[in-house]
Amino acid sequence: MNFNKLISTIFILLFVILILSFPQISVSSALNGLNLWFNIVFPSLLPFLVANELLIGLGFVNFLGIFLEPFMRTLFNVPGSGAFGLAMGFMCGYPTGAKITKDLREKNLCTKIEGERMLTFTNNSGPLFIIGAVSVGMFNNPELGLVLALAHYTSAITVGILFRWYHSSTLTPTPLPNLGEGLGVRIEKGKKNIFLKAICEMVKSQKKDGRNFGILVGDAIRNSVNLLLMIGGFIIIFSVIISLLNQLNVLSSFAEFISNMFNNRIDKSAINSILNGIFEITNGTKSASISNSEYIYKIASASFIIGWAGLSVHLQVISIISSTDLSYVPYLFGKFIQGIIGAIYSVILFKLLLLSPTVTVFGHFEKTNYSWLDYFINSGEFLMWMLVVLIGVGVAIAFISSNINTKKRFN
Repeated sequence: MNFNKLISTIFILLFVILILSFPQISVSSALNGLNLWFNIVFPSLLPFLVANELLIGLGFVNFLGIFLEPFMRTLFNVPGSGAFGLAMGFMCGYPTGAKITKDLREKNLCTKIEGERMLTFTNNSGPLFIIGAVSVGMFNNPELGLVLALAHYTSAITVGILFRWYHSSTLTPTPLPNLGEGLGVRIEKGKKNIFLKAICEMVKSQKKDGRNFGILVGDAIRNSVNLLLMIGGFIIIFSVIISLLNQLNVLSSFAEFISNMFNNRIDKSAINSILNGIFEITNGTKSASISNSEYIYKIASASFIIGWAGLSVHLQVISIISSTDLSYVPYLFGKFIQGIIGAIYSVILFKLLLLSPTVTVFGHFEKTNYSWLDYFINSGEFLMWMLVVLIGVGVAIAFISSNINTKKRFN
């Protein structure tokens, strides 16, 4: 512990010295980070974070978990409430999935192991960033958003399936059970009417929470803003760190060293963009888009960076789960695996699915000069559609489950 504190102190002192040595660069990069946080991250995340607090406090997650338990248990070996974190993580972006997983753990809606499984695949980048910022704003190719988004989200699901055996009671991976069979078994163990059971769970959760709606709204806004302030701090600090490292040519020198190790078979600019992305996702994807690499390598680099998320997001996750017993290590390995799988998927999808540049499939995202209000409204729209889809899926699964249960009784 003393050694770790000593190393941390040395790095902090070095950071302060560099800020004093390059004050103009430090201030300008900090302002860039502040602008990114206030104009993009804040309005994009606020509706989702407030909604998350309200929906958990009102017991909606418990209600939804009853319907989606068979599906999530079968595919990812986590409770049905994990579907809420997965959907919110897909729609909202970093670090919403980690925040919801932490809330579910604190509400005892998942075990420690289940929470660590959920961390590995629920915390993802949002479509506004992948399609609007990266594909349109950086690569100037709206159609590329289809490739990057599919690669990112399918790689997250792949990681979730891989980690379903994390800390499993069996020594060897067991085959995925039949979904229909799983649905029938889960329903038979529950109450006769799944809708009544879901409502009972929601009411029970509301009574256990005990807060009236006014207090719940106030807590939701306060907690969301506090989390956003923490996220903003990380974004600003890492913007300064990246600028200082680039000013000192640290990353470019390291990229050249790695390239020389492989006899220049790996493009130096691609390595440099990945090194930027290891620290921070926005700077990394931007660096990948303007690198001198072949286009396919640019896409693979950007996909890896989006899946990995950057140390800035990793530290946000560590800070978020610090009040729980959840371990960060599974998340670290999960994001690294997701980055690699996402890069492979993106190359395959690029060759199979990329549309003609003259075809517009993401007109909603082609606007690059979004205002604060635009981001807020778009996030609100995503939130409403996400809730509709989740409820629809839950009702469909409940309907299928009841039919399976009925057939079993007659048979």
